[in-house]
Amino acid sequence: DDASCLGKLREIRRWLEILQTEGPKWGYYPETSKSYLVIKAGLEQEAREIFQDTGIQITNSQRLLGGVVGPTESKREYIQAKVDTWCRNTEKIAQAAKKSPQAAYTAFTKSFQFEWGYTQRVVEGCQEEYRPLWDTIRHKLMPALLGREIGDH
Repeated sequence: DDASCLGKLREIRRWLEILQTEGPKWGYYPETSKSYLVIKAGLEQEAREIFQDTGIQITNSQRLLGGVVGPTESKREYIQAKVDTWCRNTEKIAQAAKKSPQAAYTAFTKSFQFEWGYTQRVVEGCQEEYRPLWDTIRHKLMPALLGREIGDH
C-alpha cells in the first residue's frame, strides 16, 4: 500500500488498526493483502503471531520507492541486478554513439545517469556493486563518444 511506518511489532499492529479505521474517512483503504511487513531476522514467529489475521506478507526484505528495505545482502543483490541492466543499456548507447554521438550523450546524461543517481541516493552502502557500470562507461561508452580509447592517466 502507500503507507509506511516503523517501530516495534505491537506498535505497528496498533498503527495498522488505526489506519484501517481512520483511513476510509479520508478516502484511504488499506489493502493488507498487498502490504509487506519487513522484519529483522529472528522475529518471524513473533510477527506471524501478531499479524496472523491480517493477510500481510511477512519478509526480511522488500523494494520500497526505488530502493530496498532490508539487510545489506538484499540491497547488494538488488543493485547488482540494476547494474547489469544499466551496463547492457550503456553498451547499447555506446553502439548508437558510433553514428550519433550527440544523441547518445543526451540519452545517457538525461536519462540513464539520473536513474542510477537516484538509486545511489536511496540505497546506501553498495558503491562497490557499481564498478561494472563505471567500467562499461569508461571502456565502452567514452571511447564511442570520443572516437578514441581512454588512457589510464
